[in-house]
Amino acid sequence: MAKLTPTQIKLFEELHNSRSEDFKTFNKKSYRGVWSSIIDKYPESAHFVYELLQNADDAEATEVYIILQRDKMLFKHNGTKHFDITREDAKTVGDINSITGIGDSSKVDTQNKIGKFGVGFKAVFQYTDTPEIYDDYFKFKIENYIVPTLLHCDHPNRKEGETLFVFPFKDSNKSYQEIVRRLEKLQNPILFLRNLQSIVLRIDKQKGVSGDEIVYTKKILDRVEYEADNITLEHYRLEEPSKVSEVILFSENVTIKDEDNKRTDHLINVGYYYDPQKKALITDSIQNIFCFFPTKETFKTCFVSHAPFLLTDNRQNLKPGENLNRDLVRLLAELAAKALVYMRDYKIEGGNPLINENITEIIPCYSTDYWRSLNELFEQPIKDAFEDILNSERLLLSRNDKYLSVNEAYIGTPRELVDLLSKKQLALLRNDSYDEEEIEGPFDIKNIDFLKWELSQNISKQRNDTYDNISEYSSEDFAIDIDANFMQQQELKWVTRMYTFLRTAAPKLWKITEKSPSHQNSNLPFRKAPIIKTQKGEWVAPFIDGTTPNVYLPLKEDCKSEYNFISSEYLNNDMAKKFFNELDIKEPDERDYIRQVILQKFKGEHFEVDNDDLKSDFEVLVAYYIRIKDKQEEAAFINHIKEKLYLCGKDGYLHRPSEFYFFNENLQTYFNDENDSKFLNLDFYESVVHKHGEHIVKEFVIKLGVKTTPSINSVHRWSVWNLTDRIRKQISTSNFQEHSVQDFELEGFDDFCDRDEIDSSTSFYLWNEVLPAIGFSKYANLVVDFRRPYARTFEHAYYISTFKDALRHNQWLVDANGNVVSAEEVVLEDLAPEYDRNNGLIQFLGIEKREKSIIELGGTEEQQEQLDLGKRIKNIAGNELTEDEIIQALAEAKARKQGKMITPSWNQPSPVEKPIENPLPPEKPKHHPGKGKSEQIPQGTEGNDNPEDEPENTPSPFSRPELKKHDITNMFVTGNIMPSSQQKEDNTGSEEDDVDDIMCKLIEQEEKHNKIKELREIAATTEKYTKEWFNALIELEYRGGAADENTDFSKAISITFSSVHKDQGSERIYVFKNPSHSIPLWMEEICDIEVKCHFSNREEMTLKFEVANVRENSLRLKASKIYEEVLNRIEWSKCTKATITLKNQIDLMGKVRTAFNALEFEDGFSLKDNLRDNLRFIFGPPGTGKTTTLANKIVSKMNENQGCKILVLAPTNTACDELARKIIDISDDNCSWLSRFISASDEDLEEIVIDRESLVYDDDKCCIISTMARLSFDGFSGQGGYHRLTDIDWDCIICDEASMIPLAEMAITIYSFTNIPIIIAGDPMQIKPILHEEEWKDENIYTMVKLDRFDNPITEPIQFEIENLTTQYRSLPAIGRIFSEYAYDGKLNHYRTEISKNEEFGNLRLKPINFIPFKVEKYDSVFGIKKLDGSNVHIYSVLFTFEMFKYIIKHLPNDIIDDFSIGVVCPYSPQAQLIESLIHQTPEIPSNIKITVGTVHRFQGGQCNLMFVVLNPPLGMKTASRRIFLNNKNILNVAISRAQDYLCILLPHRDTDGYENLYEINKIGNIALDDVENVTSYTSDQIEEILFGRKFYIESNTFVTSHQLTNVYTKATNRYEVRIDDKSVDIQLGSEKSQNSITAETGSSSVLSDNKINDSVEENNDNLVDVTTGNVENKVNDNDTLKYSLTEEIEKSRRFTVPEEYYSFFSRVGIDFEVAIEILASANTVCSLYVLVQIFGNSEIPQKLSWHSVGENDIRNNKTVLMKYELSKSLYSELFQAVRSNRVSIKGIGETKIKDVTYESFVTAYHDHIERKKQKASKPRKPKMPKVYKNTNYNSYSSYGSSSEKSGNLYTDFEYGLSDW
Repeated sequence: MAKLTPTQIKLFEELHNSRSEDFKTFNKKSYRGVWSSIIDKYPESAHFVYELLQNADDAEATEVYIILQRDKMLFKHNGTKHFDITREDAKTVGDINSITGIGDSSKVDTQNKIGKFGVGFKAVFQYTDTPEIYDDYFKFKIENYIVPTLLHCDHPNRKEGETLFVFPFKDSNKSYQEIVRRLEKLQNPILFLRNLQSIVLRIDKQKGVSGDEIVYTKKILDRVEYEADNITLEHYRLEEPSKVSEVILFSENVTIKDEDNKRTDHLINVGYYYDPQKKALITDSIQNIFCFFPTKETFKTCFVSHAPFLLTDNRQNLKPGENLNRDLVRLLAELAAKALVYMRDYKIEGGNPLINENITEIIPCYSTDYWRSLNELFEQPIKDAFEDILNSERLLLSRNDKYLSVNEAYIGTPRELVDLLSKKQLALLRNDSYDEEEIEGPFDIKNIDFLKWELSQNISKQRNDTYDNISEYSSEDFAIDIDANFMQQQELKWVTRMYTFLRTAAPKLWKITEKSPSHQNSNLPFRKAPIIKTQKGEWVAPFIDGTTPNVYLPLKEDCKSEYNFISSEYLNNDMAKKFFNELDIKEPDERDYIRQVILQKFKGEHFEVDNDDLKSDFEVLVAYYIRIKDKQEEAAFINHIKEKLYLCGKDGYLHRPSEFYFFNENLQTYFNDENDSKFLNLDFYESVVHKHGEHIVKEFVIKLGVKTTPSINSVHRWSVWNLTDRIRKQISTSNFQEHSVQDFELEGFDDFCDRDEIDSSTSFYLWNEVLPAIGFSKYANLVVDFRRPYARTFEHAYYISTFKDALRHNQWLVDANGNVVSAEEVVLEDLAPEYDRNNGLIQFLGIEKREKSIIELGGTEEQQEQLDLGKRIKNIAGNELTEDEIIQALAEAKARKQGKMITPSWNQPSPVEKPIENPLPPEKPKHHPGKGKSEQIPQGTEGNDNPEDEPENTPSPFSRPELKKHDITNMFVTGNIMPSSQQKEDNTGSEEDDVDDIMCKLIEQEEKHNKIKELREIAATTEKYTKEWFNALIELEYRGGAADENTDFSKAISITFSSVHKDQGSERIYVFKNPSHSIPLWMEEICDIEVKCHFSNREEMTLKFEVANVRENSLRLKASKIYEEVLNRIEWSKCTKATITLKNQIDLMGKVRTAFNALEFEDGFSLKDNLRDNLRFIFGPPGTGKTTTLANKIVSKMNENQGCKILVLAPTNTACDELARKIIDISDDNCSWLSRFISASDEDLEEIVIDRESLVYDDDKCCIISTMARLSFDGFSGQGGYHRLTDIDWDCIICDEASMIPLAEMAITIYSFTNIPIIIAGDPMQIKPILHEEEWKDENIYTMVKLDRFDNPITEPIQFEIENLTTQYRSLPAIGRIFSEYAYDGKLNHYRTEISKNEEFGNLRLKPINFIPFKVEKYDSVFGIKKLDGSNVHIYSVLFTFEMFKYIIKHLPNDIIDDFSIGVVCPYSPQAQLIESLIHQTPEIPSNIKITVGTVHRFQGGQCNLMFVVLNPPLGMKTASRRIFLNNKNILNVAISRAQDYLCILLPHRDTDGYENLYEINKIGNIALDDVENVTSYTSDQIEEILFGRKFYIESNTFVTSHQLTNVYTKATNRYEVRIDDKSVDIQLGSEKSQNSITAETGSSSVLSDNKINDSVEENNDNLVDVTTGNVENKVNDNDTLKYSLTEEIEKSRRFTVPEEYYSFFSRVGIDFEVAIEILASANTVCSLYVLVQIFGNSEIPQKLSWHSVGENDIRNNKTVLMKYELSKSLYSELFQAVRSNRVSIKGIGETKIKDVTYESFVTAYHDHIERKKQKASKPRKPKMPKVYKNTNYNSYSSYGSSSEKSGNLYTDFEYGLSDW
């Protein structure tokens, strides 16, 4: 054993002393955390074992021996490097310096090693206090973490040359157990160590007894050097205690540059495990990334990898952000990928190829979707590396066990196709599809082949885009690639195999089924592929267009050479004959003769046909036409021959039928055709005409296209410059991004008009015959399709067409004198008499009638002028104005013209007539007749904007109601602006024009009224669901017939928002809040919404948003991408308002009307009776998973079918987005086939949104989700042409939320897809469509088919297939049972098993179902029903709901830690908006609370843990009960079925006037009565007592008034100050300290406890004295003694026995009136009640106390106080009597006036009164007959106030029953 040198001993002593001093420093209290922080860096138990193994490998050890004993662990190795020691300031410190340092390492600038004795060694101190180390030179121990101390003896277990570590345990049992677990779990401990070859473990389980040895070894089996790539392959055998495995390890020396361009060398490794028994790579396990030993990081791959990474201190993770780590990961990924190439070529003796179909398991498939991208550090480099190697090498195993590149490989499907086609055949088929110059990577056309079937299946299932460059080859591709050249090279045997393949594996590609032949023809490619050999040796397709035969079975008698007959060699083959038979190939018939013989004569550019053949062939055609006339095949026959047949003209030449006219002299003259080239020579076919008749022949050739009159040509123009100047001036294209024009012209008309002479007979012919025959009115307008800048859609504008313009302005008519004139020049009297006056052309061309003048009748010119003027005035005035009114108006017009009058004379008050209250409205832009467009009146002429600054108006000719509806203020000159001379000239006659406009508007309004009346009559009298019924109601809806007839329903809607902000966590969603009025739900149906935003720091901006999502009190808009950058730069806090102006919903209904008319139903057609069995219904009650069911069906269809196109329609964007999200959630793939049409309100769905330019509809697999409204008008307009949604061949249509879809839209869907399966999903018991017209407000598809019950549903006109979803997953069974019994015949099952869920929120204990009645009083300010924006609001229920909500979230139970949702649903929008606005003011709402507030309509489909159903009543509850929301079963069903755990129903109290009419609410209560355990009831005042400690708190702390003329808001004096009118409501929130805090205790005779009084007086003196003088208030505020005396005297007041004591007390302390009443009532003594009666009946008492006079309103206002106490409650009616008659109705004193009743007489009378009541109560009573009412909606009666066991009235059983439970 070597001895230490003196130098070593000295250095050791110095180090010992230095470390001892260091320990003293670090042992100070402030440094003690250093040790634990170092040790705790290794959270894994016994991690130091890895550290020791690493150090042994660095010491070049080949063997390690570990002995674990119960009290210590020994670790020794045979490393050749031993411990050394240096000075502390040495450049490279020694091992002992390092192992005793803090963070030092002896390993500097050495790569591919772990580092020796650094911080990692400190992990041993988790288990030992004094580790010992022995080697040939140094023997020492380490104390106090860092102090080395020499040992003088060697350890007996160490041999020379060995290094030994001894670790005595400080906690033997714990240390032993943890180290055992670590040693038993060693994972590949020596795989990546360069020197260690074996590890021997010995675990002694008992002290003194040696355990068994466990050995880890590795042995190299093979080694291959790839010098060119500097890569080494090593095949190792690893022996471990429990298994023996092999690994193929690849090593590569790599060089990495750092930021300073310094190069460092590293060794990296990648290994693939090999199973020698299965002779295959092991690919089914995930391996970790190693840095010599395993870390917690992983590539999620089957290969194991190693590199010298920079690790975190715990050595479990890669250090983030390190460039070295990033480079090493990239290089490992590249090495793993290159290893595939080496393993492909590496052969293990007796083994299989290492790379086969398992490549899909080697190459990782990382799941990505629209919300998750690849991990950039680990996943992206792996993906890139394997993609590169796959594209650059041949690694894919073919079916012939050859390796292919991605360019040479094909995934074949089905398997029968793979078996059918040989490699050579596949190459021949695909040869033309390659351009070798553009192909990157290895490629040889001779190599192309199908992949191994298992491999191709793995790729298809995995859907890994790494294989995207591999082509698929299907039966459809085979059909497309087959050509005659390919078939010519095939033998009979193979062709018959192909026929067998087609029959068994691909029948869908050629066989027509009976179900849908027309739909399938375009998808049957083998019918048009050259797969049949003819007798001529040619290979031809069996059919020309899918159904027209192209090849035939030979005729038995005659085989004409003109036909294609099947080759005889194939006819003799049984397999081929079977295929021909199923293909339906037959012998040729007459039609085949026409197609194959007759029409073939006209093929090519040049042909000659004998005249005799022309005649005989024509006779065949006519004969065949007669045979099929009026049959189904007629149209196909005509269409087939009309473009191929030629007929003989009068000029002796052959022309197409469409080029001919029937000859007549007028046409010949019109066309000026001298050579007769335009006319059919019917004489040529004289024999045919003679045989079959001229009528038949003419009918036939007309159908072929021969014309009888000139035709209308449709002209598509790309510019307006080809139009006439007259038309072009109408069209302004300056604001068009692009445009096109669809115009109409009459053939030959311009040439006809340009002639020198116009033949009158031809003109008459045109007028009387040609124009009526072509339907001239259809071509009156041209259409301009244009797109504005930045717009995504095209718009349409209509202008006069060239056809009409030419007819009106060209000279082609003849007047009575024979002159040629134009329509605009001639009057009716001058038109030649030969023109028909009754065919509509006179009106169409605007030819006017001329009346005879006075002069023509013998009068003078002056008389003529007077008559003309009188007529004009009479036309203006009509019968409404008197002669005096006309004269007055004319006089004023004259005065204005002379500039003498600024305001009309009737603006001055008349001494007789009453002034008009409402000034005239401002003028709108006028339309001047004859000017073609609207002109804006110049600014400054609109009149005074402030009506208060003008004199009051008196009646005038223009103050009548029928004229006040229209704008006429521009008839007057206002202000000081004088018109210029030019303006005067321009405005000549403007008064007359204005009044003309008014009269036109009145007439138009009257016509509208009459039309609406007519349509309603049609709807009421026509059979339901017929074409006429639909037409009438659609037209009514379009016209807005249900609205007020004085309302302009087509007027644009403008909504202003006062707040805008960007949605948190979103990039493109902006929230617009505080709208000026309700936001229409149909706003979700429109796109490209323009918003004008006003800012305080910049000019206003107009921005465009893609789509809207409507909330109750806000609007969420998704920004267009082009505005995204602009929007991000805007400081939205400076936005003062935002305005959206929308076209009315009438635009959408107009598109529905157009789409419905396009279906072209016959008159009387019943849309109900003609429904087919292609409809299937999914009946999904609330919570039954309807959306999930639909999503599963869609995903299933997509997975099962190679080609499948599904269109999904839903009524709202929200419903569309919800279904799209559900599909994505449940699908296993990336849903590449799923698209959201045009836009989505959910920003997360942005990646699947497609626009109209998309071609996704042409994909084999696609599912497009759109709103239902778009079906009527929208579609795709990309490179594939324009395709409406209704034009695409869908395989299935799905309609979601069908109950909300208007019936007209559903009818369009059903009859647009009559042969396609349509799945209609929804719930007929939920919300119905929102429509205006009363006649069909409740109509939807369910009412039409009479699907109105869940149990055994029966439908009309046939029994449709109905799938009932019977299990509800949402609600507790208690809640689910209510809506199940209420709406679904009690047939729903309940998935949740929890029967009851009672929870305490503070002192509020809720059961699953809670009924909370609240008070409603008609004229009360707090409890009364208010009208707001045409809807209903109940202030008390708003405030009560808000307070209860605040209490619940404040007292949320501790066990609710997950997300908890609370919903508030109301039947009326203003009520919901108020509650939502209040909730948004609530501070500190817990982050796990999700709040949703809305109407029932917007809650459909939603759910919450706790639901408030606030059933605030409407004003019509008593008089129009059938029409209110609270009696709408569907509305209530949706409301009560949203709750998951708790349902709180707030509803009117039973005392409410008209409550008995709420029969649907009573039904729900009736059902709830059966479940005592889960149902409870509180009155709202009982809840208030829990919330505030007193009842009636909200009422006494709420002040309600109306909006004043001016409103100045200061600090609220009450908790709530409410200002409301019918247009708006303001709620001002006061602080809680400013509220009345005097609280009356219930159930006792005391008023208040001392503590309560003290608190009350100290905090709230102003409320105690708010009706007294200021000096009293100051006295109370300043005098603590008085505070106490006041408290004391209130307490004493319970013992007052003389009324004067109360009077003196109230007067002395200045208590206000309400507090005094509360004290008297709560005292509960006869004395206090006497004082009550005296106050209310003796006017002297209030005056004595300085109170106001007392009346009935005071009793009402104090009702909440008085009704709390039993004695005062009994006197409540007597108090009214006291006020009204000054008497109290108590026997004995009833005749005496109150002021004369003595205290003694009152006491006696009152005691007698109480005694009588007791005696009366003890006597048996006759049962009182219950009051009943009849529910007109169902045949049953419910009793109100009945004493029966189950009365049917909620409160009879609940309010006074359940409260005691």
